[in-house]
Amino acid sequence: MSGKFRFSRRSEKNLEGVKPQLVAVVRRALELTEVDFGITEGLRTKERQKQLVAEGKSQTMNSRHLTGDAVD
Repeated sequence: MSGKFRFSRRSEKNLEGVKPQLVAVVRRALELTEVDFGITEGLRTKERQKQLVAEGKSQTMNSRHLTGDAVD
C-alpha cells in the first residue's frame, strides 16, 4: 500500500456533495495508487451541466454528476 499521496484542498472542495460511498472509493484508490491524481469535478448544478452540454463537453443532461454519483 502506497499511502504517499493526499488530495489537495481543491480536490477536497470538489468532493463536497459527492455521495459518501464514492468519496470512500476515491480515497481508498488514492491510498493504493502509485500515481498521484486529483478530483477536478464532482457534484454539478443543472446550470453547469447545461453549459457543458452546450460546449460539447458532455452529451447528456442525465449526468451522474448531478446526483453526486460521479467524479472526474
